[in-house]
Formats: sequence, structure tokens, C-alpha cells
Amino acid sequence: MLASRSRELLKVLINTRHPVRIKDLARDFQVSERTIKYDLKSVRRWLTDQNVSLYSQPNKGIWIAEGSGKRSELLAALADAGPREIYLNQRARFQHIVLELLFCDGYLRIGELAQNLQVSRNTVVADLREAEAYLESWGLFLQRKAHYGILVSGSEWKRRLALENVIQTSLGSHDMYRLMQALLGETDQPLRPAAILRHFAFSAAEEQQIQRTMRRLLERLQRELEICLSERVLISVLIRLSISLYRLRKRHKLQAKPLPFCHDKAQQIYRVFQQELSRLGAQCWMLLPEAEMVFVCLPAMGTTLLADASADGGEPKQLDDYALTSELIEAISLRTGMPLRDDPDLAVDLLAHLSDRIRKHLNGVLDPNPLADEIKRAYPQMFAAVKMSCEQVFAKRGIRLLDSDIAYIVLHFQAACNRMQERKKVNALVVCGTGRGTARFLKTFLEQEIKSLRVVGLCSSLEVEKYLATRQVDLIVTVLPLESSLPVVTVHPLPTRQDIAAIEQLVKEWEQAAERANASQLRRSPTDAYVRGELQERDLPIVERITQEVICQGFALAQRIVAEFREQLSEQAADGLMLHILLMVNRLSFGSPYLLVEEQPKAKAASGLRRRLENLLEEAEISLPESEISVILRYIASERRVIAGDGERSGDYEWLDH
Repeated sequence: MLASRSRELLKVLINTRHPVRIKDLARDFQVSERTIKYDLKSVRRWLTDQNVSLYSQPNKGIWIAEGSGKRSELLAALADAGPREIYLNQRARFQHIVLELLFCDGYLRIGELAQNLQVSRNTVVADLREAEAYLESWGLFLQRKAHYGILVSGSEWKRRLALENVIQTSLGSHDMYRLMQALLGETDQPLRPAAILRHFAFSAAEEQQIQRTMRRLLERLQRELEICLSERVLISVLIRLSISLYRLRKRHKLQAKPLPFCHDKAQQIYRVFQQELSRLGAQCWMLLPEAEMVFVCLPAMGTTLLADASADGGEPKQLDDYALTSELIEAISLRTGMPLRDDPDLAVDLLAHLSDRIRKHLNGVLDPNPLADEIKRAYPQMFAAVKMSCEQVFAKRGIRLLDSDIAYIVLHFQAACNRMQERKKVNALVVCGTGRGTARFLKTFLEQEIKSLRVVGLCSSLEVEKYLATRQVDLIVTVLPLESSLPVVTVHPLPTRQDIAAIEQLVKEWEQAAERANASQLRRSPTDAYVRGELQERDLPIVERITQEVICQGFALAQRIVAEFREQLSEQAADGLMLHILLMVNRLSFGSPYLLVEEQPKAKAASGLRRRLENLLEEAEISLPESEISVILRYIASERRVIAGDGERSGDYEWLDH
């Protein structure tokens, strides 16, 4: 029988294609190297039963040498091994305790938890502190009663969100893959590949009915509304449907005050869900109230559930996506000591992601992230920096992002760091007698030995001047004597350690000179430093004329749109929209239209705001891609009501606390 930590260790080895060192595993699992070596004994035995070898080599690590097909079989066998295990892993015990508390209607005794987990009472008491902190972050509390045990108290809405989140975080990437196979496959493959879903205790017949309902929903949304739900949305809908059926069976219903839908698309999505969920309820001899149907279909609606005014007549919640994005980038730049604010791609990509994620979050929609644990392990420092910065930026606005949300944000910042490191590399031209055999070898050898070096060209000694005229080169590495205005290093065809040291010294000197030059340029004009580093001097007048025209077109369009929607825009939102339109016109001028991270259903012209925007664009004789229109509408719609950050309202319903 595998312990929980051994199972997680197995997943890491199966999902990793390169050797992993034991000290790295010990760091990731926060245990000693001796503990990892002890766990590897059971891992090796289990792999032997699967006819798979676990290889190891000093100073290299441990690894599994199998193809993709066999690795998938191993993950499936691990998932089918059964739910019984020894919970040595604190994280696994924490998840088990939280699930037991949320699924239980009555009191739970600490002694029962200790017996089920096969640990001491003191261990359970320590784990309960973590569980209690998690529940409190969702607005839930633990009640303690002598001789009875502990009980979770709080609103039904918050209980369901906490339950949905812990189920999502417990699903690994392979669990989600198998769930999608069961949902999208033609056969009635069981829906319970993930042990976590067994808590719902559905019968085989009920699982088939849920499975067929999910397939009908997917097919009808695609056929009737041309909406194709993503895998993450499908899994969220499945989890919510399971929670809803389970809680209704336990006689716990959501209490909600219906509000009118503000969006035709939202009405159409809800109508499909209403028909199919009513049919499922009849099959299960259960009545699904309207509030339950809205709860289930919220993930499919995404950001479309934004009303024009708050239900209680109060002021709508104002959010400026651009200001949030800028503040987050600035906070992480300061925390990491890297000038991430200077990366234009980061600002655009992160704005798109946060616009979607925050609207969904405020509508009570959670996004599963099967890669969250892998991202934490791969980028621990960046994850810590992003998490602290998100707490700093979003907490004061009543928004609490989950680790699954933060993991996605980490990828944006890590990509920006990678781009920054790539730009810092020194560009080298490699020269040999022919520019072929020896030069190719040197390129591979030098880029492996000197990570901050990038070979941008290979040529013969007669072609050097031609290459320098067409490429940005910082230094030349040659096997033949050569004179040039650039720094030159003459090396052997098979470079010696002295050759490598000479190149590294030149690279170091170039980096120091570049830092001094950049500092001087940035004090004068950041844009000038960037442009002159990428373009020839003769091209600058042409670029200036092009940019002047683009700026004027963007400014004119931005003025018209901001003036048209002035009543719907706060001062901050208007500034953010103005900048976005300027960047948009620049993108379109150079043939790179904005792409949404996750495409949302198109709103029909019946939407008042959309209709006004389309009329304005038509009058200006401007045609924009749907993706650009959607982002502009998000700025304009930011003044409309969304649910409060504590999750009390969602979409077109006001969730009550009783």
C-alpha cells in the first residue's frame, strides 16, 4: 500500500522527462533526503510490479525511461489503485480533513479523524489549525462542542465554494484528463476516475445520468449557440452539478433572490441548462430549484453575468483592470528587483488574463488549474513573490485570489523574466574558414558552455562585413586571425578552457558596459534607447512618420469612444481605456490583433453598450476584430454591478446567508 507522499513522488517521476535529484525532491516535499530515500523503496516496488525500472545515477538523479503511452498507463494504474492509503503527507491529511468536515452534516470527533488517518490525536489537532485557517478564508468557522466534536458553520453558498475549491485542487492533471475522456467519449466510461469524486456516493445509474446530461449540455450549447466550453469550464460544471445534487439530497438548498438577466447570451445559456437540469432532476426524482441551476451554469456564463445596477440599489463595484494590472506589475518588479514594468508584452497579456479572471472571480466562478503544484515546484521564488504581491494589491479591493489563480499569473511573469534574460544575452558571430562544419560545432559548444551567449550567425572570414551589416553583433568568435571594430576572440577549433575564459571575460565586460549605457539612455529617453538598439540610424525617420500617424489615429478613436461612454467610465477606467486603444491601433497597424486567452461567447447586437460601440465604429469606418471589441466592452462594463468580493452575490442572483 502506497503512502500519500509516495503517490505524489510517483506522479512527479512519471510526469518528469529528465533525471530528478533527491535533494531537489526533498526541498519540494519539505522533508529530509533520508525520508525521500525511504519513500523510494515503496515507489520502486510499485514500479517493479508494473514491469518498469527506476534508474538512478550519482550526481545525475533518478528517472523513469518510458514513452508517453506507458507513462499514461502508469498514471491510470496509480489512480485505480484505490482510495485507501496512509496519509503521511500533511497536505493530503489537510485535504482529507477539510473534505470530511464539508461533507459531514453533523459533528466529527477528533478521535475518529485520527483513526481514519492512522495518526496521533496531536497530529490531527495540528492539521486542524491549517484546516480552520482555510475554512475561515472562505467565511466558514469551526464550532467545538464538548463530547460531540467539531462542526462547520457558515452560509451554504460559501460552503459550496470552499468544497468546490478543495476538490479542484485535489484533482491532478491526469485526473482531469480521465474526466474529460469520460465526458467526451462515446462510451459510458465511469465518471469516477478521481478518488475525490467518490465522496458523492452516486450510484452507477446516477453517474450515467449525470454523464449523459453533461454530454447533452455540451452538444446543445455548441449546436444551438455556437459555444464550445473549455475543459476547465466542463470540469467546473461537473463538480458544481455533483455538489448541487449531493447537497439537495441532504436537504440543503441555496437561498437566492432572482434578479433579471442583463444579457441575451446569458439568458440563452441559462435556458439550455434549465431544460437539461430539469430533465436530470426528473430522472433522479429530485426538483432542482432555479437557484441551483444558476449555481451549476455560472462557469459556462463566465463574464456575461454583469448587471447594470446592484440589486439593493447601492453603488456598483468599480474596478479598473488596467490600474490593477499596472499596480501588480509594479509590486512584483519591486519585490523581485527586475524591471518587469518595461516589458510591453507582459502588460498586454496580463491585462487580458486579469480582465477575465477577476470578472469570473467576482461572479463566483472558480477555475481549476491542474498545473498549480507543478508551477509551485518549478518556480517557487516567483510564486512566493506573486502571491505576496497579489495579497497586497487585491486584498484592499476585497478580492482573494486562490493558489490556482496565482499559478496562472506566475506563468505570465516567468515568461517576462525569460524574455528579459534572452534580451540580455550577448550576440556573437562565429567565424571559420568556410562558415560550415567548424562554425556549427562552435555554435553548439559555446551556447552550452556560456549561457549568456547567443550565436546569431555563422560565416567565413570573407563574409564578416556582410553579416555585420545585416545583424546586431556584439562580439566575434573566430578560429582565424581577424581584425574588426568589434571585440574579437580567437579560439581553437576545439576550444580550450583558456578560450572559454577569454570569451567569458569579454562577455562580462560587454554586460557591464551595456548596463552603464542602458542607465544613461534610460535617464534621457527609454524609447530612444529601445528603438536605436533595434533599428539602423537611416530607418528612424520612416519609423517616426509611421508612429506619428498611428498615434494620431489611436488618439482620435480613443477620444470618440471615451466621449461616447463617459457616463459609464470612471476617471481611472477612462485613462486605462485611452491607453488600451492607443496600443490596440498600434497592434492592428502592424498586423498583430489582440487574442483573448480564453474566448468568450459573443454578445448579440441587442446589448445596448455593444450596439452603441458598433454604431460608433461604423460611423468612423473602422472594422475591429471581435477580440478587440470584447476587451473595450470590458472597460465600459467595469462600472456595472458584479458580486461583492466575499462571494455573497453571483451574477443575476443575490445569495443569502441563511
